[in-house]
Amino acid sequence: MAKTIKAVFGVGECTKVCPQWQYDYNTVLQFVGLELPANYEVDLSNSKTGQSTTVLGDENGCIIPAQYFIPGSSIFAWVFVTGSDYGFTRAQVEIPISPRAQHTGDPPTPEQQDALDAAIALLNETAEGIPTAIDSALAEAKASGEFDGADGNSIWYTQSAILDDGTRLLTPRRNLTGREGTPSVGDLVIGSEPGESRKPTYLYRIIDDYGPYSVLEAIGSIKGDTGAAGVDGQDGQDGAPGPQGPAGQDGQDGAQGPAGADGNCIWYTTVTIGSYQDKYQVPRRYLEGREGIPTAGDLVIGSEPGESGAPTYLYCIVGDNGPNAVMDGVGSLKGADGADGAPGPAGADGQDGQDGAPGADGEDGNRIWWTDHSIAQSGSTISINRDYLNGPVEPTKDSVNVGDLIVGPEADSYDLTITTLYVISNFITKMCILTRLCSIKGDAGADGADGADGYSPVVTITQISGGHRVTITDEDHPQGQSFDVMDGTGSSITVDSALSDSSENPVQNKVIKAALDNKGTYSKPSGGIPKTDLASDVQTSLGKADTALQTAPVTSVNGQTGAVSLPIPSTASDVGAVAVAQGVAHAGEFVVVGSDGNITTVSVPVYNGGSY
Repeated sequence: MAKTIKAVFGVGECTKVCPQWQYDYNTVLQFVGLELPANYEVDLSNSKTGQSTTVLGDENGCIIPAQYFIPGSSIFAWVFVTGSDYGFTRAQVEIPISPRAQHTGDPPTPEQQDALDAAIALLNETAEGIPTAIDSALAEAKASGEFDGADGNSIWYTQSAILDDGTRLLTPRRNLTGREGTPSVGDLVIGSEPGESRKPTYLYRIIDDYGPYSVLEAIGSIKGDTGAAGVDGQDGQDGAPGPQGPAGQDGQDGAQGPAGADGNCIWYTTVTIGSYQDKYQVPRRYLEGREGIPTAGDLVIGSEPGESGAPTYLYCIVGDNGPNAVMDGVGSLKGADGADGAPGPAGADGQDGQDGAPGADGEDGNRIWWTDHSIAQSGSTISINRDYLNGPVEPTKDSVNVGDLIVGPEADSYDLTITTLYVISNFITKMCILTRLCSIKGDAGADGADGADGYSPVVTITQISGGHRVTITDEDHPQGQSFDVMDGTGSSITVDSALSDSSENPVQNKVIKAALDNKGTYSKPSGGIPKTDLASDVQTSLGKADTALQTAPVTSVNGQTGAVSLPIPSTASDVGAVAVAQGVAHAGEFVVVGSDGNITTVSVPVYNGGSY
């Protein structure tokens, strides 16, 4: 009963199981809590990076090969779900491996070693004449026209199960091992029989491509039939009877002799032969041959040590290392290349063949997209929403694919200048997971040469009749361009130097400022104080005085009659000045005299203690 490991999934797509023991093999890994199709692939590795090996999984899980049970490491298993036009990682399981004491088998007996030496000698004598089943199958395919070796077709092999979707046989191209390059239509594939797994005993031909798969056509089995039993040899003739001797004493029963050793077997494998100390090893379950278990002394035909490819090397099993057979290398089964034959004469030109049918359309190449949107980076994960991409077509689930290139800004930067090249390596719903390839921003260019000296315009002004002529000379007009500016005409403007209530001319600024500065004070006019500047009661008194005055000449003053003459003080020289005549005018009386000393009209009758 094989050991079963159950990886239980709750929330998320990653889980870790309890540690397993070194030297376990044929262990089944089951996935609990995941919704998976009937058939899926599981990629196995002892590291999260580098190459992995793909095994087939079903409702019972998958089998983990023994070579992954390396002590002190972990086995990583990625569940990979594929369809006709898609493939994605569904989940990850981590299985720690714990070390324990080494499990070993019994060493070969001397009889087994002698049988091994005899088998090796016999194999070396006849190896060059043993046609392999593969060579026979290829010869039959060439003879029937199914395969033309001259076309340069390659031979590939796979350990993965051949898938049958009901209408065609399929195998993932990434699981085909062989020469450098890509499997193409016409190449041959050695794999397991349809419906079986891991025993490469059947020959196929690639007839088409289907997404990440190669479509196969079954050719036939490369496992030879069991040979007919040999004819029994004839019995030898009876010899002449000798004379009868005397009866001897009964001898004692002899001890039972050892059981005869089983004959040694020849096995073959297509997996890579690994190294073990100073020897080689291979998992026993990958050895193909007769029924039974490979044992010490058996021979193994496989690939060259440390390489992968055709089985062209002979080994001898000398011991066990857990589930692995430990072997010594015996030697290569591949003969030396023969010398090139002399070239034959050139044949006559053949007739032109008919045009072949058009080939199938090739797969669309990867697209190049661009974006000027910011590209996010969280830790080592770089991503951008698919809707922010621009390109030859609308960015959709079907048009944006893994392997497409994107040019855009540097990740996690506010500068949206397009300077960096990325490749799409995965998807999370609409988010494109990117891998940065390189910067596409070139180095700064060298400084350019100095430009030619500029040409400054020259302006010349000359006087003409009634105005002036302006001439401008520059680089584009070396002869100059001219235009005339004529003198203006009209009358002069008069500016008053004093304020006026009748002038319509403008007034000087300083005059206006002085008037504003003196606002609120009174300045006596040079011709005397106008009546209108006096208070209203003063104006009333003056009116009464006007009616009291007599018309000159005055004939009566203070009861006196006759001509009246008033002496004028020396200080009363202005017209309208008033003096007090001793004995004639009294305080409180108002008179108006002229410059000749005679009373003429009433003027400003204001007396104020001896001065006016």
